[in-house]
Formats: sequence, C-alpha cells, structure tokens
Amino acid sequence: MPVFDLVVLGFIFFGYATYGALASYFSGSVNPFDMQGITDIQNWYSIAIELIMLTMAGGYLYLRHFDFKTLDFSLSRYTFPFFLLLVVVGSIAADIGLYTSYLFFSPEIDYTAVAATQTSAEVSPYAYISVSLFFFSLLNGFYEELFFMGFVFAADKRHRSYALAGSLFVRFIFHIYQGIPVAIGILFMGIAFILLRKRIHSLVPFMLAHAIFDMFGASFYAWMYPYIS
Repeated sequence: MPVFDLVVLGFIFFGYATYGALASYFSGSVNPFDMQGITDIQNWYSIAIELIMLTMAGGYLYLRHFDFKTLDFSLSRYTFPFFLLLVVVGSIAADIGLYTSYLFFSPEIDYTAVAATQTSAEVSPYAYISVSLFFFSLLNGFYEELFFMGFVFAADKRHRSYALAGSLFVRFIFHIYQGIPVAIGILFMGIAFILLRKRIHSLVPFMLAHAIFDMFGASFYAWMYPYIS
C-alpha cells in the first residue's frame, strides 16, 4: 500500500476523533476516569460514525484496487492464547507508560490512589457495561486495529518504519482527550502490539484484546489492585 493511501485512510479513520480529542484537551475538559460521561446514546452514535467511516474507507480502497486478501482474519488453535497474551502484555505496557508518565506530568499523584480510583464502585467501567458498550467495544476493536495492525503493516516495506512511527503518533494524539499520561499509556500498548505483530499474523487476537480494553480498561495493575490491596 502506498504511503499516500495510508495517509488518506488515517484521515478517514481518525480525523474526526482527533479533532474532538484535541478540542476536549485544549478546552480543559479532560477526566480519564469519568465513566458516567459515557452513555448508551454516545455508544450508538460512535457505532454509527465508525460504520460510516468503514464504508468510506472500503469505497476508497476499492477504487484504489487494494487487495483485501492481504488482511489475515483467520482463526486457529492459537487465537485464544494469542488474545490472552496481548491482553496481559498490552495492559502491562500501558501501565508502564501510564504510571511512569505520572512522574513527569503529575509527580504528586499516588499510584495506589489512581488504581483505587479506577476500580472504585463510583467510576469502575464494570458498573457501566451495557449492550451498547459491548457492541461498540467489538466494533471499535475491529475498527482501530484494522488500521494499526492491518493497513499500516500493508504499507510498502520501504516506508513501513515511517508508517509505524506515524501510526503510534496517531494512536497517541486521538486519545489525548483522556489526558497525557493515559495517552502515553496507550502509546506504550501500541508499541507492544507492534512488536507482537511480527509474531502474530492474524488480526483477530488484536481486535479482541482491544475490545477487552474498551470494556474494562487497559491497566493490569488496576485489575489486580482489589486482590493485592
């Protein structure tokens, strides 16, 4: 895939989300733990937007004669183990980025307090799981990893390193609405996914792992906190 096509796809997939993320960040309305702000209406709206963007991207790739067979959606006996590996490694990588970044951006924050906030009854994503969140998580996992683990790795080999670097920047910038530390955590998760992508060829484990993160968060420490506190 030529780099030009990848840039166009990047705008189709994440242009709208990046604009919204930057607007939220610079308006000062950043609250990464405000799960009450996510409603069924917002989930269904996001599903509709992503379906529209997928249709646009599919039409563009059809006109550009993209070979969709290069995308591997196969299932095998390794799909579930790879999925678990990605969940564990991805969440640990996200924690490394998240909690390390607090040392630079918010050194006064206590790590334990952050984990307690993430797993408290008031803001825990477990209390807000709904049908709309379930379907949004599945679609969003497909949507984002189709681009990051699919199209980016379909870029011309001569320019793939630039494509990977650009994809990490995009993954960071459109999550900035959750704050710099969270965006850095997601960036680290993206790096872990890229490294594992060289061994895991099917996109399915990446999409399922991403869906789990959308439903339950991507912090291994926060998941374990109730059992170790």
